[in-house]
Amino acid sequence: MSFFLFQGDGLEWLETLNESASTAAAAAAQSATDAEGFKDEAETKAGEADASANAAATSAGQSSASAAAALTSEGNASTSEGNAAADAAAADASKVAALAAANAAGTAQLAAEAARDQAFTAFDNFDDKYLGEKAAEPATDNDGDPLQPGALFYHTGIGLKFWDGAAWVAAYISGAGFLAAANNLSDVNDPDVARGNLSAPSVAEMNAGLAGKSNTGHTHTIANVTGLQANLDSLQTAVDGKAATGHTHTIANVTGLQTALDGKAASAHTHAIANVTGLQAALDGKSATGHTHTLAQISDSGSMAGENDAPSDGNTYARKNGAWEALASEGWTLLSSLATSAGTAINFTGIPTGVREVLILFDDVAVTSGLGVRLGDSGGVETTGYDSYTGNRSSSTSSTTEFDLIASTLVKGVMRLFHMGGNQWMSDHMVRGYSNVPVHGAGDKTLSGALDRVQLMGGTFSGGSCSVFYR
Repeated sequence: MSFFLFQGDGLEWLETLNESASTAAAAAAQSATDAEGFKDEAETKAGEADASANAAATSAGQSSASAAAALTSEGNASTSEGNAAADAAAADASKVAALAAANAAGTAQLAAEAARDQAFTAFDNFDDKYLGEKAAEPATDNDGDPLQPGALFYHTGIGLKFWDGAAWVAAYISGAGFLAAANNLSDVNDPDVARGNLSAPSVAEMNAGLAGKSNTGHTHTIANVTGLQANLDSLQTAVDGKAATGHTHTIANVTGLQTALDGKAASAHTHAIANVTGLQAALDGKSATGHTHTLAQISDSGSMAGENDAPSDGNTYARKNGAWEALASEGWTLLSSLATSAGTAINFTGIPTGVREVLILFDDVAVTSGLGVRLGDSGGVETTGYDSYTGNRSSSTSSTTEFDLIASTLVKGVMRLFHMGGNQWMSDHMVRGYSNVPVHGAGDKTLSGALDRVQLMGGTFSGGSCSVFYR
């Protein structure tokens, strides 16, 4: 493979050649235009000559005295016409030559551009293979592309190195300091003594040791291996008459199999109740799957209260261990409704023990920055330990210092708190802000004691109201 490197004047020569070809093409086009002009002029002169001939003929008819002159003029006109025709032919030839020159110039320009492109390609290929002088091993070629196997560069501290496809390795190793095979210990005073000290056999001893030995790569016939043919013969005898590894049997090939199968049911079969011993007796006296009972048929109904004796105080009850037990009230109790028109924190206190759910309603709460809710017990409002997330379809945020609702200055919506057992409370909310984009979220918080208060916090409140219910 050959590489042609054009730098400096070489590249300028390509550019000059390209410009010269363009100039020649323009000159050829101008010559063609000039030739068209000459042709038109010649045709004009031919017309003038025809006019002169006509005038001469007229003069000959008018005066015999001017006949000779007319004949002379006619001859001159004929000569002019011939000259004009010759000029027209020459102009046509010039036009053809000019067009040929223009075509040649265009061809030369294309050739120059092709040579320039080939030179640039050759330089780029060379530049990808030889990376030049560098102080460290490069990870890519000079264009930033992956290294090509066989790429070279000159390490300023080590020397020439090449890329073997996985790592940079030395391109050559100096022979200085190595014992050349050609020396054969000839550089020591007594080679035989040196060989003995090195326990190295002489050439004659090595040849004697190798005599009669086979080459490393050699072959054998069966006859060369003692007993191999006999072993193969016995192996064939053992194999004769044996079935192939993959073979099949019919039922008749398996002794007693047909007898064992006779009288057996198919794998997929059905049974009638009569086929199952004792099944009909077990089913007799049993009720249908779908059946009913009267109160008298329930053995412990005597210890239960009547079906209409549950308390009628508006709460929901469930029967447990022979008695009615109240479930969570279905009705909500208003804790308080407060205006959110001033201050930086608004507190709702007095939530009673045993509450399992809290409802917070925000009615156009106006605040200078994002709105949040904190929980508290008898020890006060807690400001750490929250696991809160809130957001919309495009973004979300989290908080560990409060239940974060929305980063808006005008809030309308609802938050619910659910008692999860112990002092753990779970929250969820759905609100909309100033831009009418719905925001939702959830979180949880474990208090140090029983919940008895909630707090609205954020920036400065300036309008709206908030109501808190519990049940």
